[in-house]
Amino acid sequence: MIAAEWGHGRRTGWLSNLHLGARNPSTGAFVMLGKTFKGMTDDMLAWQTTELRKLAIAGNRYTVYVASNATARIRGPKTPTRSTLSAPYTSAAWVTRAEPATP
Repeated sequence: MIAAEWGHGRRTGWLSNLHLGARNPSTGAFVMLGKTFKGMTDDMLAWQTTELRKLAIAGNRYTVYVASNATARIRGPKTPTRSTLSAPYTSAAWVTRAEPATP
């Protein structure tokens, strides 16, 4: 996970939409692959807001960018080949701190 957006409406005050990313092997920089925001309870939103703010490295009015040691476990339906599916259909199961990613 590379960032999270501040929520709107019922989610105001919580970091909600998670930006999912991966490291570009050519440049070493992280690139955004998609977003997920479904499947989170109020307790999870409150917890992840606290935790992601601790990992913040930059931000603006709408988005908090986090250190590369923020990892989201994603769940969702599987394709017929049992591979992972596209980001619009995923939901965040939980977020945890992990060792920083290395290039």
